[in-house]
Amino acid sequence: MKKSEVKRFEEEKHKEKTTTNQRSNEDPSSHLEDFVGADLAGVNIQTVVGDHVGKEKTTTNQRLNEDPSSHLEDFVGADLAGVNIQTVGGDHVGKEKTTTNQRLNEDPSSHLEDFVGADLAERSEETEVEVKQRSEEEKRMDSTNTGLSELATFINNSGHEENHTVKKTLRMLRNLLKKTARESYSLSGKYFFGFPSNELHINLGTGIQLSRGLFRSLRVTQDGLYLNADVMTKCCHQPIHLTQFISNQFVNICVPAKALTYQERSKVEKLITGLEIELTYLPAASAGSWGVPKHRDYNLSKPGLPAAKKAVIKGLSFDPIGLLTFKLAKRGSEVRFVDFFRKQYKRKVTYLHLPAIQIGAGEYVPMEFCRIASGQPYTQRLSEQAFRLSREQAKNFRSASVITPGRRESMIQTMIRIDKEQALKLVNKKISVSDDLTSIEARVLPPPTLKFLNFYNISEEITVTPNEGKWNMFKKKMINGASVTRWTCVNFSTLSPISATKFCQELTKMCRDLGMHIQHITQIISYDPEKIEDALREIHKKTADLQLLIVILPDMTGSYGKIKKICETELGIVSQCIRPGTILERPHLLGGKNYVLDKHISMVQDTPTIIFGADVTHPTKAEQSSLAAVVASMDWPEISTYRALVSAQTGRREIIEDLYKLDGQGEHTGMIRDHLLAFIRKTNQRPGRLIFFRDGVGETQFGDVLRFELQAIRKACSSIEDFRPKITFVLVQKRHHTRLFPAQADKKDAATGNVLPGTVVDTVICHPRQFDFFLNSHAGVMGTNRSTHYHVLLDENKFSADDLQRLTNDLCYTFAKTTNSVSLVTPVFYAHLAAFRARYYVEDEMSAVHLPTVKDEVKEKMYFC
Repeated sequence: MKKSEVKRFEEEKHKEKTTTNQRSNEDPSSHLEDFVGADLAGVNIQTVVGDHVGKEKTTTNQRLNEDPSSHLEDFVGADLAGVNIQTVGGDHVGKEKTTTNQRLNEDPSSHLEDFVGADLAERSEETEVEVKQRSEEEKRMDSTNTGLSELATFINNSGHEENHTVKKTLRMLRNLLKKTARESYSLSGKYFFGFPSNELHINLGTGIQLSRGLFRSLRVTQDGLYLNADVMTKCCHQPIHLTQFISNQFVNICVPAKALTYQERSKVEKLITGLEIELTYLPAASAGSWGVPKHRDYNLSKPGLPAAKKAVIKGLSFDPIGLLTFKLAKRGSEVRFVDFFRKQYKRKVTYLHLPAIQIGAGEYVPMEFCRIASGQPYTQRLSEQAFRLSREQAKNFRSASVITPGRRESMIQTMIRIDKEQALKLVNKKISVSDDLTSIEARVLPPPTLKFLNFYNISEEITVTPNEGKWNMFKKKMINGASVTRWTCVNFSTLSPISATKFCQELTKMCRDLGMHIQHITQIISYDPEKIEDALREIHKKTADLQLLIVILPDMTGSYGKIKKICETELGIVSQCIRPGTILERPHLLGGKNYVLDKHISMVQDTPTIIFGADVTHPTKAEQSSLAAVVASMDWPEISTYRALVSAQTGRREIIEDLYKLDGQGEHTGMIRDHLLAFIRKTNQRPGRLIFFRDGVGETQFGDVLRFELQAIRKACSSIEDFRPKITFVLVQKRHHTRLFPAQADKKDAATGNVLPGTVVDTVICHPRQFDFFLNSHAGVMGTNRSTHYHVLLDENKFSADDLQRLTNDLCYTFAKTTNSVSLVTPVFYAHLAAFRARYYVEDEMSAVHLPTVKDEVKEKMYFC
């Protein structure tokens, strides 16, 4: 290992795992007696705000000065009353212990000795003993304490499984954290918005601002309980007066005596309905009902006292507020709406021409006394053409959304500091939270060496070692360039025939320079873009055995999906759509290889190995089908070409249904079996090792996926005579919130400030029982990289941690479309592309579980890439 905090990977087998700056050679629970006494068990709780690679860790050094149990009801009710929470300090940095001294939830009579003594309990004669029964509340407390004790055992005892009680206790603690944030911020999904710091907001104009939100999640890790935090950027409403916001969006509505037209009123109502507002005419909140007039056909009941200063807009009154009246409940006299506000709240309603804001059944308030509450996302209105961001606003939003690693780190710390101050108010400052990020150690895996042909001498091979995940094709030829003798080009753009011909000549020269064997094209056909289907069918009829069709489009919108569907599912043609002026070399489409790894992946070169990637893409509508894609490697030991199969299945279902099945005649079918037979056919070998990378699975579905999909894989293998490969099943997660920041200036990407490609973390923040790791395999282009989380659910191949991490990292350098490593293991990336491509096939028929079949001429190629 190097002495840097981000440690570089070494080849020695005994250095399999990274080290941390935490005490690792002994059980942390063994030191609990120093803090809470020998009688109590504990739960390690730490708070993580992002993750620093090297020495970066955000922990909660929470020390309690008095018993907080009496205040727990403020968080989650009586169920938690009586739980004693204590904090461990000292050598265990930031570890919090949650302990309980409550009795287990069981029949009190079983503890008779505790009440009357052992001697009395054992006497044979009848003795009257008064036993005090515990209340239901006390039993619930004991149940909670039992859960905390179970959680402590799970974290500190490697032999203890995550049972139902542990999961229930974690949910309780997560709800506790969510409740503290809801007291002060606006909740949007899993994010909290509305932080007061000016540096977290950027004005985009027209009453819209870019706001930073905070994500928080309690995680069980090797080092205890951690709070994972991350930053989210969204378009939000500025906390300004409602009249100002509407005026910014439309014409100035505050012009006196200029009433809204019917069309203007409809637009305003559509824009503001659902917004949360603050009622500025009200004093501080007090007990009682709403302080607003009740409106029934413009006859309003007597208003009560104000109960809150916030409300949600339900709509607008049809008439201007100056015309609204109501009847007093006692006197029955009719009172003008504006007169009521002048007398009751000493507030004059100025804009009599504006409609009133409806906030309930018959409840209205003046628009000018409404202020938009902070932290409300604007995104739900972006689908409406009238309310979309302007081009300048969208540009500013995109640029401001790109957050460098250093900036993101600072924002996380700022928001945690503010959030901590709000949380302290709820617990009377009995808990302190550290502002520092979590420090962990990591390794940097070396990149694989790539092999090309010498540009000047194609009989000579040359090798290239990627630099920070990147390389180029300058003066290099592809290791196995495809041969294309039958191809043509169709032009649907406004390019002149001369320009289109020149374009194809340049494309031919470029492909030849890179090592492809391609014939010159003799004719380019131009067609009306309104007659794409007719043109493609005519070309297919005129040109026999077409290997490749180049399509020049004016733009990719609309026509792209139609062309792909017709070519791949009807005509059996491999196509490449290109915008004018763009040249894309795609030899892998026709079976060629841009490059291969110089040395075959050592972890799989000893045994024939097939590598799968699987993903499910879900529709936007509930009645539509989900699309499942499974790709598999078709060469060994290079592992660079893949074959894809896609199937439609029940909408929103994550489990892949078509991995294995029996058809109506009892024949074995399914995507796994199909791929296995294709691999055997192409390589003349049966794979002894099967590695399955599965994307898109949430943590709550791990068990279901492993149970059903692993069983399907086993059945598919068993359907082939005498075939029992060893299986490794790895879940791949990209949608998480763990961020890695470099701790040392000389150990980061010089261009972006991210951690280096190949950075891997498999300690501290990982699962306490199972094998998982975070891998940053790519060089970021902008912003902060999101590493990929790999979770190994089954490993019959007995890979070491180093071997599986090296295998995964090496595969990220085999993606055919780029000259840089990718962030996601390549077979999963291909599965994602294949599933996304299939969406074009069913755009007009997604209501039924039906998917057009890709023609055999195309299916055996990497058409999806």
